[in-house]
Amino acid sequence: MKISKLLILGTLVASLVMVSARPVSALDAAHSFDLTYRGAQDTVNGAIIYAFTPTDSTGTGFWHSFLRVQKANQSVVKGYNSDYKKKANVQFEEDPSWTESWKLADVPRVWEDGALYREFQLDINQNKSGTDALISIDQLQVWLTNKRMHDEKVDPYIVTYPFNANPDFHFVWGLDEVDDNVILLNFNLNPGSGKRDFKILVPDDLFDDSITYVVLYTEHGGDAYTGDYDLDADPNTTDDVVSVVNTVFGNNDGFEEWGVAVYPCTDLSIDKTGTPGPICPGDDITYTLTVTNISDEPAQIVNIVDTLPAGVTVTGVKVNGTPTTDYTVVGNVLTYPAAGGFPLDAGQSITLEISATAPTDACNETLVDSATVNVIFPEECDLTNNTDTASTLVQDVTAPVLPTLPDGGDLGCNPTPPSCVDGLMASDNCDGEVPVICTPGAITGDCDKSQTFTYSATDKCGNSTSDTVTYTWKEDTTPPVLNDVPEDEDLGCNPTLPSCDDGVTATDNCDGAVDVTCTPGAITGDCDKSQTFTYSATDECGNTATDTVTYTWKEDTTPPVLNNLPAGGDLGCNPTPPTCDASVTATDNCDGEVDVNCTPGEIVEDDCSRSQTFTYSATDECGNTATDTVTYTWKEDTTPPVLPPLPEGGDLGCNPTPPSCVDDLVATDNCDGEVPVICTPGDITGDCDKSQTFTYSATDECGNTATGTVTYTWKEDTTPPELNGVPADEDLGCNPTLPTCDAGVTATDNCDGAVDVNCTPGEVVEDGCNRSQTFTYSAVDECGNEVSESVTYTWTEDTTPPVITCPPAYYDRTGTCPKDPEVTGTATATDDCDEDVEITYSDSPHDDCGSVTRTWTATDDCGNTATCEQMIYCPCEDETACAAQTGPGETVFPDASNWFTYITYEKGDGTEASPHEYPIFAGQTHRSGTLFVYDKDDRLYVKYSIEGAADPDREWLGIREYHIQVDDTLSALIEAIVTPGGNPSPGQCEYKDSLGLVDDTGFIETDDISSYTDPIYIFAHSVMLWGFNDG
Repeated sequence: MKISKLLILGTLVASLVMVSARPVSALDAAHSFDLTYRGAQDTVNGAIIYAFTPTDSTGTGFWHSFLRVQKANQSVVKGYNSDYKKKANVQFEEDPSWTESWKLADVPRVWEDGALYREFQLDINQNKSGTDALISIDQLQVWLTNKRMHDEKVDPYIVTYPFNANPDFHFVWGLDEVDDNVILLNFNLNPGSGKRDFKILVPDDLFDDSITYVVLYTEHGGDAYTGDYDLDADPNTTDDVVSVVNTVFGNNDGFEEWGVAVYPCTDLSIDKTGTPGPICPGDDITYTLTVTNISDEPAQIVNIVDTLPAGVTVTGVKVNGTPTTDYTVVGNVLTYPAAGGFPLDAGQSITLEISATAPTDACNETLVDSATVNVIFPEECDLTNNTDTASTLVQDVTAPVLPTLPDGGDLGCNPTPPSCVDGLMASDNCDGEVPVICTPGAITGDCDKSQTFTYSATDKCGNSTSDTVTYTWKEDTTPPVLNDVPEDEDLGCNPTLPSCDDGVTATDNCDGAVDVTCTPGAITGDCDKSQTFTYSATDECGNTATDTVTYTWKEDTTPPVLNNLPAGGDLGCNPTPPTCDASVTATDNCDGEVDVNCTPGEIVEDDCSRSQTFTYSATDECGNTATDTVTYTWKEDTTPPVLPPLPEGGDLGCNPTPPSCVDDLVATDNCDGEVPVICTPGDITGDCDKSQTFTYSATDECGNTATGTVTYTWKEDTTPPELNGVPADEDLGCNPTLPTCDAGVTATDNCDGAVDVNCTPGEVVEDGCNRSQTFTYSAVDECGNEVSESVTYTWTEDTTPPVITCPPAYYDRTGTCPKDPEVTGTATATDDCDEDVEITYSDSPHDDCGSVTRTWTATDDCGNTATCEQMIYCPCEDETACAAQTGPGETVFPDASNWFTYITYEKGDGTEASPHEYPIFAGQTHRSGTLFVYDKDDRLYVKYSIEGAADPDREWLGIREYHIQVDDTLSALIEAIVTPGGNPSPGQCEYKDSLGLVDDTGFIETDDISSYTDPIYIFAHSVMLWGFNDG
């Protein structure tokens, strides 16, 4: 009969080696697994089931984690998790639930028969013997979920079995699907609490490592022992199975605990060597890796990961000298074997030989290879010797060798230009043949050319070699240049006959000086003769230059004849000076008309008399000359007379006597002696600025005139200037910016236009708070005419606010909460300048009860203000102000926002001998009274005294509860007192049954107030009781 459905949570770790297992749907047929004898073993659905023959001691110390299950009644089992030490309530039967979660990562992998499994070990509750010791497992399932049930602080996650329709659960493995497989157990095999009874190995590849938690679900049944188990299809019938109800509620409750075993670790080391080098780029490298199991425990699953240097190419792998293809290379990482792993017994070794080639672009660098051996199962004891490295030096420092190069040499005159020889190859110790690069140099020289070709070769590691080939040649297609060849020339008349000029030379752009050849031609003509000479020169490259010179000359010895000479004579006074007569001509027997030359003689001076002789001559081309003369006389006087000293004229100033001519002046002349002077007055011009010019002149016999002028200037002005923009007298008010001269004041004059304005500030005159100052503005024109005007400013200087005095705080005892200042008091104020000061007030927002802050403001005539605050306290009628008891067993929670009030206190206001007093007002139940406050040694002391300790209408009267709250932040005080939702703040307004009744006082000493800043806010409250007791 099924008696329990128990859910147990376990854990799981990540897997590197996966094994095959049948799909969960491929379940075995009905089968009974008899584990009632020691060492029993069976398989079902890919899982292996073992019965232990343990030597464990009694107790649970073996387990990493377990769930102890003990039945308390027919519906609930209780237990605890030994890791967390928290109680777990596990409901089963038709509504299983649990509150403990077990991580999959804690369930270990084990290596069994070449495959990986997850191991669950279980201990049945076994305090019975005989037939009571028999029990069967009718259902055993493993599920995965990401839901965590282990947290008592939140509502537990509750599920109902079966889980098939629940998307949060993932099925892993089960005993069967229709409850026809049964595992038979015998409690007597391994008696003792905490001893392992059997284990289940579930294939590792059935688990999903991304899911966090594991759930183990079981159903158990009981059976009477009859020698053999003979279960029919219905294990709930009583013909084969004895009801276990009587035994279940003893101790045969199913699994007592389950957990995981601790397995020993192994320790592997790796040693790696490689071709040390130096080697060339692209050469072969051999890496040898030796892995040794240096522990006493076998390693079941091992792999080797070799991180090769970048660019290294793997060409083959050998294992213990035998080639293998069971490896992968991804990027530069080689893994052996390609999948899974290999075993390595204790003390055994394995050697991996990796053949590879170095990168072709690795030059002069050390290639570092790192290999790691990974133990996949079981755990590795010591990871410090699981990695080793090997280094290979790739190096090439030898330059290539060039082949035989062209000879170069002289190419002669104007050859075909030289060029590179292509296709040459150099030989290199590492790279073999290396192409030769030819770089033509620049062609140098003008005529004598030279060009060097550089042949170089560079191997893959940058080692270079080079050599040069130089060619020379002459490049000249330019003929020589003839120098100093005479120009064609007319040799004149009757010359010595011409000849070759030995001074002619030739220079070549390339050859320098070359020889010159001269060939004379024949003389031609009668009077006009002519002869041509030919010069030539040739350079070394056969370039020739030629040039010719032609000479001409005349033969003539007869002079020309002069025609049309002038007569000469007296020319008068200051005539146009005489010149050569252009009508004079000359004719020659050979040249025909020839030019006439006229040569003026020196002018002969005798005072003002003059004479001059002109000589006419004519010369033919051969120098034959004819001459004749002509003489002229005249008087020359172009100099005007010299005037005597004239009056100076100039500026006569303001308003002078008008000027006039100076008479009887005489001038002197260079030719005529004394000449009379004539004075002509000009017009007087200008309005204010006057001007008049006098002209003095004298003329000689030749009409030469000398003139001179004298100009007088003066100003006529008797009108003073006018001031413009002078400010009006002004009262500047209170505390103005002090007045200054007004730059906008200007002055204009009828003659001078704008003139400068002078401003002279007077002294500031003080009369109490009143001030005055006069500014004088003046202006003077150029003729001394002056104008002036004054401006006076007045103002008040007052920056001192009034002195205001507030009335004392007002405490209303009438219950009407009056606001009229005639009742609550009026502030007074005085001012240093004003006799009457305006006084106003404003009140803080308020209802008809509580505290009101009245702010009084005094303002003088200059706007200076002073303020002070007056407190007005009005009682609030609220019979349920704070968690007050209204009768036996009755408590009312009020809206505290209607009643809280507070007072302010500053440190030092009160002393123990003379505390500061604050009247407190309240309604009928919340009694009026007085607070006595003082501070001492960084602590605040508050005493609350009520009015009247007795009531004639009551049997007695006293404080039932009182509350005093202190804070230097008003918001914090209000938050502590005014309780949202109508509930009292703990320790502030809750009903104080333990306080008892006191006569008439409540007292509190606060904590340290040294960190408080003034003011300190104090809330005080009491509740009175009379006439009854709440028990």
